[in-house]
Amino acid sequence: MAGGETAGIDLSRKFVSEAELDERRKKRQEEWEKVRKPDDPEGKNMYT
Repeated sequence: MAGGETAGIDLSRKFVSEAELDERRKKRQEEWEKVRKPDDPEGKNMYT
């Protein structure tokens, strides 16, 4: 997913609602749970 972080974002809008952010986080976490190995951390941290 490198370079695809902006996929699905409408760049004509300046603000994103908190609900939209929460939905994206939830979806990202669900995707992480699908590929997570037993020795990986439970919560995906995109900054480390």
